[in-house]
Amino acid sequence: MRVLVTGAAGFCGRHLCAALRARGHEAWAAGHDAAYPVDFRLLELVAELFTEARPDLVFHLAGTSHPGDFHRGPVEVQTENIVHPLLNVLECAGNTRVVLASSAVVYGRGPTTEDSPMRPADLYGAARASAEAMAQRHVQRGGDVVIARATGITGPGQHPRFLLAGWAHRYAGGERRIATGNLELRRDYIDVRDAAEALVLLGERGERGSSYNLCSGDALPLRELFVQLCPGAESTDGGAPSRELPVIAASPARAEALGWQRRHALAQTLVDLRQSVSPSP
Repeated sequence: MRVLVTGAAGFCGRHLCAALRARGHEAWAAGHDAAYPVDFRLLELVAELFTEARPDLVFHLAGTSHPGDFHRGPVEVQTENIVHPLLNVLECAGNTRVVLASSAVVYGRGPTTEDSPMRPADLYGAARASAEAMAQRHVQRGGDVVIARATGITGPGQHPRFLLAGWAHRYAGGERRIATGNLELRRDYIDVRDAAEALVLLGERGERGSSYNLCSGDALPLRELFVQLCPGAESTDGGAPSRELPVIAASPARAEALGWQRRHALAQTLVDLRQSVSPSP
């Protein structure tokens, strides 16, 4: 099968391309710093890519996946990195299946199932909910979209701007007093390799127009994750009250009903993340 992956050079995109090729699919890696460096904000370039790739399946991962990006102009970020790329991909995809990478932050407070109402508590969640609304409109017009909502993804190779990877990088660099923020928040993380396998499964078996939570179903305090990831280190909290959701969690039952099984225990994922980080000079 010819498969197009947008955002292919990103953390999850790299693992997804590897998973697709392991299953014998022909993966076209597109996006910033990828084999096919397409700006998905420009419709004419996206159309050229689709004409060349002729994909049987599309995974749309392009666009910001870091909530902090919304601090530098939320309207600009949403329009340029989420809205325009998705609209262009959907227009060029036609009836070809698109698996859209979204986020469980669309729900607001957890724990949740896919039938829970979307009540995003911040701009990032609202942007993801808006993208899902555009995808569902495409389905109503005859298109084929499956939506993946991850609670949290981590693992080897993650950029240090993300929370757990940032801790791992500082720990590998020799820091033993690490600024962590509020460690009482509870988060549900899964391994990026399991997330990639789930995305492939959704592309192959997901129900048109449906959403699937990618999660473990078990939200742990960040304090517990910090202790596992950075043994012997001390956490420091700036003391400012956290504006983040106290719990982000969901049920994986719908994805598991398709046959998805997580193969990486979180404890091992954290070891793999720490070992993948090269110590700073």
